[in-house]
Amino acid sequence: MIFEKGIARTTLLATLVSFINLAGYWGAAYWIPTFLTLERGLSLTTMANFSLFMYIGMFFGFQFFGVLSDRIGRRNAMIVAFIVVALSIAVYIVVPNPTFLFWWGIVVGFGLPGVGGILGAYYAELFPERIRAYAGGFCWNTGRIGAILAPYTIGYLGKHYGLQTGLAVTCVVYILGAAMLLLLPETLKRKA
Repeated sequence: MIFEKGIARTTLLATLVSFINLAGYWGAAYWIPTFLTLERGLSLTTMANFSLFMYIGMFFGFQFFGVLSDRIGRRNAMIVAFIVVALSIAVYIVVPNPTFLFWWGIVVGFGLPGVGGILGAYYAELFPERIRAYAGGFCWNTGRIGAILAPYTIGYLGKHYGLQTGLAVTCVVYILGAAMLLLLPETLKRKA
């Protein structure tokens, strides 16, 4: 039913948004700590706290983007989240100060859950009630392929072209996610 006429396009695009979101998330979460250690010189001892600060940012990001999605719409809030993450990752590429970049993890963490935290509500509003749960589960879980491919792809790029290149690709992935969302409708307060 999720591939019936009139629904198949939505299913495909929603799955691609999940793919991009999960690819970007795992590309950033997996490789930024390695980048900070190998290319910005932070010690492993210092990096042990990096995830903690990213998670603090994520806690506040979940809250913020949930409220934002109720104010400006699901799609628009996710577009903002994709752009915030793309720009915050780009800072790692251009700023050489390792201490600043360590603390900047809070900002990256803030943006990372912006899409994933909204997708459940968005899928529930995007698909007809008769297939809502199945469609959301399909789109989210098929998108997990991105979570599998991203660490390997960025690792490959990092090995051959430097981790800055891998992080730049992650930025592009997030920008593509924002563009992809423009192909889907806004669902907040949409008539059923």
